[in-house]
Amino acid sequence: MLRITTRLHGLISLFSCAILVSTTDAATITANSCSQSAVRAAVAQASEGDTVLVPAGDCAWKGGSNEPGVLVDKAITLAGAGIDETIISDSTRSGSLEVPVIVSSPNARVTGFTFQGLSLIHISEPTRRTPISYAL
Repeated sequence: MLRITTRLHGLISLFSCAILVSTTDAATITANSCSQSAVRAAVAQASEGDTVLVPAGDCAWKGGSNEPGVLVDKAITLAGAGIDETIISDSTRSGSLEVPVIVSSPNARVTGFTFQGLSLIHISEPTRRTPISYAL
């Protein structure tokens, strides 16, 4: 009985360490600015579970349904500095069919942005697990 208990404790300890390692690998990546190219670069650098911070500013992005301003295709958090702090507007000023962000990962999160003059935020895999918080 003692041998089984010792092995069980060893397995539980090993499993616990594996969980800790997998949850502590998340990184925070800060985009150099709120520009579309800086945010795209930061998102490209991010891995599953990471947070991409977008600094305050007023930036214009161009995007459409075929090529979004920024594609979030992995389980990351894309976080602006806050509502009315990180402002993304339509660089074409057309106000029609501009898509600043496409979210295609069901575990992604977009928060802390104000989107102005844009038609929509597109979620290609709609799910209750994809929280989007923004102001239009």
